[in-house]
Amino acid sequence: MSEKTREALLIYADAIDAATTQLRMNLGAETKQQGSPALKFDTSKIVWKKAEGNKGPFEIAEKKMNDGNSDYVALDRFLENAGGRVSSEGYFIWQFPKKDAVGRKALKR
Repeated sequence: MSEKTREALLIYADAIDAATTQLRMNLGAETKQQGSPALKFDTSKIVWKKAEGNKGPFEIAEKKMNDGNSDYVALDRFLENAGGRVSSEGYFIWQFPKKDAVGRKALKR
């Protein structure tokens, strides 16, 4: 498999995963992580930048922008243990497929 094909498949898989999660949220179902766990890091100390996706605005924290940031590292580990995504403290937070960035979007209430 070529690298280009692999990359396209990873993007496609991420899109399906995001769509499934959004559908579950719209139906009122819990995501993989049950409840709203307390975060073991301070997300306000992570460098976030605003971004726009197919489904509207979100924030992204790139690994390279947070080099040496212990809160980013803790968030990254937390997501790894939570299956790559979690809903907590009013946000849906996910890990990008290449694990080079983390995204977050405010949950609709």
